[in-house]
Parts: sequence; C-alpha cells; structure tokens
Amino acid sequence: MKKARSFCVDANMYCVSDIDGAQYIEIMTLAKGKRVTVPLVDKGKISGNLRIVLNREKQAIEVYETAEVCQRWTAKPGTAEALDFGYTEVFTDTDGKQYGEGLGKIFSDFTDKLNHTIPARPGTGCTHSKRDTAKKGKYIRQTTYGSAISATRRRTR
Repeated sequence: MKKARSFCVDANMYCVSDIDGAQYIEIMTLAKGKRVTVPLVDKGKISGNLRIVLNREKQAIEVYETAEVCQRWTAKPGTAEALDFGYTEVFTDTDGKQYGEGLGKIFSDFTDKLNHTIPARPGTGCTHSKRDTAKKGKYIRQTTYGSAISATRRRTR
C-alpha cells in the first residue's frame, strides 16, 4: 500500500495566524469545524495554494507555496492554430517549425533490423526434428507450439 506523504490545500482550506510572535498555519480537517495547528519555523507572507509535505527523516512538516503558472502563449482571436503529426518528424506547427526531426529514420532503421532478424530465427522444425525421442523435444512440442503441431505429427505417423 502506498502512503501519502503530501497534500495540497487552497486558500480556503487554511489560515495563517500570529500568536506570541510565532507564525502558525491552521489546516482544515475532515471533522467539521476542527483545524490542525502547525507551528512554522520562519515568518513570512503565505498565500495561494500550498503543498504540505511530511518529512519523516527530520520529523517535520514542510509547507511549500506553489508558483503561479504563467501562460506564455495566447492564440490570436479568429485564428486557427494547427499541428501536423508525421513520420519524418514528430510534429510541425503552423509556422512551419519542425520538432523531433529524425524520428522517421529511427523507425526505419528499427524496422529494417527486425525485418532482418526475425526471418533468421529458427522455425518450428528445428526445435524438435532432431530430438524426437528426447524429453526436451517432447516438452517443447507440447508447450511451446501448442496442439496444432502435436495434431499434425499424430496425423503424419
């Protein structure tokens, strides 16, 4: 079973208070009207979403303020943006910039390798043709290739 060591709280789930010069954070619990009070080592401005982490090594609770995610790109109103996913590159955007060039070569090289190695592997005949009476050959016939080969061999005898 995986134990949770951290959780997130938003601004409505906690409150920060100063009591006798020390800063405390009061976190909401499952019981109605009850809060857990955690003393903080440092004093500072706390706001927004927080991540509360249990540090077992230090036997402490750590409070991290999450950073706001800024949007770097906004679509222009009335314009359409497109991505073209392909074989030679992972995708191309509307401006024609290509990302992941060389992907097609990697796929082609791997496919060529498989097309060369798979037919070179031994077929069903070589695993039991020379070991008809051997215990290992019988085991291979019965388990590896299933009943199709066993039925074929019974018909040919």
